[in-house]
Amino acid sequence: MRRGNVKIIVAPDMLFLERGSEDVVGALKLHASQEFKLNREALLNAASILFTYLEENGDRPTRGNCIVVDIFTPDFERAPAGTGRRMRAVSAACEEIEGWWNAMYESVRQKLRRTLGSVSRPTLGRRLLRRACRV
Repeated sequence: MRRGNVKIIVAPDMLFLERGSEDVVGALKLHASQEFKLNREALLNAASILFTYLEENGDRPTRGNCIVVDIFTPDFERAPAGTGRRMRAVSAACEEIEGWWNAMYESVRQKLRRTLGSVSRPTLGRRLLRRACRV
């Protein structure tokens, strides 16, 4: 799933199929982090992303069958009725991430250009990797 130039990896843990067919009608996503627990809003956003992901892949999910569970808490949420508003917020966040990433990349590239000379993106990646391995 892409929003702008940001790739969102959804990777459902389980797909729900309609009985007697292979039509996907929902999915389950397990969140497994003791350090970063999801609050209700984050669970609703993740369920909205899961629902939209299935729709964009040509499936026919129902909101009640798109479930995100935080396995270290008793919390879970199903995709809400208002996924459009949430997905617009996700798209806006992706635009912001893209802007920050581009600014950060450009800043690093300029700094390296001063120390290494003019380099292309692939060469820059190799040089950064070599420097990181020396540390």
